[in-house]
Amino acid sequence: MTTQHQSREAGFTLLEILVALVVLGLLVGGLAQGSRFGMMAVEHTEQTAADTAAFESTERIIRGLISEMAPGHDGGPPPLAGTSGRMSFVSGVTSPGVVALGWDGKARLILRETKTQADAQWDETILLDHIEGLDFAYWDGSWKSVWQGQELPALIRIRLTFPDGDRRHWPDIVARPLRERME
Repeated sequence: MTTQHQSREAGFTLLEILVALVVLGLLVGGLAQGSRFGMMAVEHTEQTAADTAAFESTERIIRGLISEMAPGHDGGPPPLAGTSGRMSFVSGVTSPGVVALGWDGKARLILRETKTQADAQWDETILLDHIEGLDFAYWDGSWKSVWQGQELPALIRIRLTFPDGDRRHWPDIVARPLRERME
């Protein structure tokens, strides 16, 4: 009887092994869930950082272009023609030409530029992709959806909208053009 009792103490019972396997399975499952959650958090952070960088880059380009709008000169063509979906203007403070910003209907914010007003060759750049809409507004005591005239508006507002379910939400971009006329 002593030998039988000694061999029982030297090993594990089937029940003890099953309990150990269940505990090990729960630990591995918990680690897998934690790892998956961590990877999702990293992906979300990377996407948020990329969206923020895209917005800051687009905003910087748009603000720079608007601040460099040529205010026009007496007797010249209107320095800005704008609707709610498109705006074109004469640039010229540092590099003369014509600039057009607009939504192309293919969910893209497009920047088109020429070197001179007479140039028919447009350089096109996609500033932002996967947008649902674009709305320009022009301030002259109140927001207007159309602008054409010899004077520039005091402010220009750009509002971007995104498709349902898109997690990007950007604040309006409001920029002030240079308003002093060149003689």
